[in-house]
Amino acid sequence: MTGTAVLLFTADLRVHDNPALAAVADAPVAPLYVDDPGRRTNPNRRRFTLDAVEDLRDSLRALGADLVVRRGDTVAQVMDVLAATGATGVVCADDVGRFETDLRRRLAEACRAASVSFTLTHGPSVLDPGRVLPSGGGDHYKVFTPYWRAWSQARWREEAPEPARLRTPDLPRSDRLDAEPTAADLPRGGERAALARLDEWDPDGYGTDRDDLAADRTSRLSAHLAAGCLSARSLAADPRVPEAAVRQLCWRDFHRQVLAAFPALVDTAYRRGAADEWDTAPAALEAWRLAAPGSASWTRGCAGSPPKAGCTTAPASSAPDTSPARSASTGARAPSTSRATSSTSTRRTTGATGSGRRGPAATPGRTAASTTNARPPASTPTAPTAAAGARRDRRPASSRPC
Repeated sequence: MTGTAVLLFTADLRVHDNPALAAVADAPVAPLYVDDPGRRTNPNRRRFTLDAVEDLRDSLRALGADLVVRRGDTVAQVMDVLAATGATGVVCADDVGRFETDLRRRLAEACRAASVSFTLTHGPSVLDPGRVLPSGGGDHYKVFTPYWRAWSQARWREEAPEPARLRTPDLPRSDRLDAEPTAADLPRGGERAALARLDEWDPDGYGTDRDDLAADRTSRLSAHLAAGCLSARSLAADPRVPEAAVRQLCWRDFHRQVLAAFPALVDTAYRRGAADEWDTAPAALEAWRLAAPGSASWTRGCAGSPPKAGCTTAPASSAPDTSPARSASTGARAPSTSRATSSTSTRRTTGATGSGRRGPAATPGRTAASTTNARPPASTPTAPTAAAGARRDRRPASSRPC
């Protein structure tokens, strides 16, 4: 890009391996972050994000630039900064999700109306959605194992270089962003905190103990990845990161490509033909709250209906338990069932270097967002097995949760 560009930071709050930043490094740039009230969040996440924004501003200042921070509708703020700086284009990273997709569509339309360019670069995934597709056809993978095989064998993009210096025009004002009270032990967000956490992480035992809550073997990098303080592509290529953790990054990409193909997934059933029909009448809701089997216990943290002996949190209820899982003849609870599942693990294909990670390949940046309204995919339910419900809780009765 030759003219001044507005660089919109979204879920890429870092300067290392940032394709959007690299795309404008040779031109005057007006970096911008918008705290959009339309984006669903919570106080803890917002505080973490604002930490990351503050850290990003420090990093940009070290490169000779700065960061404009605004509060409001993202498109309106981008166009305001565009006019104030005389920029001729807008650049940001691609992303998935209903809010993210709609935002990029609106940005593309606004830029088109203003006769300026709009460029999307690689997003937060290791492999962008659509980079690997099922051999049998379709716009995305619906099963993880074949996706893992294809993902493991694909060539990744080149790591984006960090610019040595940046040039900026006269930048307009910034807004003051105040965070709400948060949890006392909330970790600090930001690129420096993310890289420090990566250095502190001991991956020994991650593959076997990451699901053991007492073992504390997780990386604690998820929040940094979500905010873009850490590059997923750089993390996947880091030789210190075990294959088990790389596989988790693949899981992340798998769900991102599902969401890209089916943006309504956040509130619509993924299975073809599934009906989302709810009775929202106040009377129906009240009847469910008072009389539905187990509902009173469930809302107070008790899983049983009626409450198990010794439970002190569920109220006594005279409502009969009409659950279909209870035998009509004896009143005994029928055996529970669950769907049979199977998992298959695949070793990563080892490249010429023996690292097990494919070498990078450059892929040009993309322009103009497009929204895909894909039909929900079909699924075939697996047969339930009685054995799956035969597990017993072997803990002493006094230690089991009610």
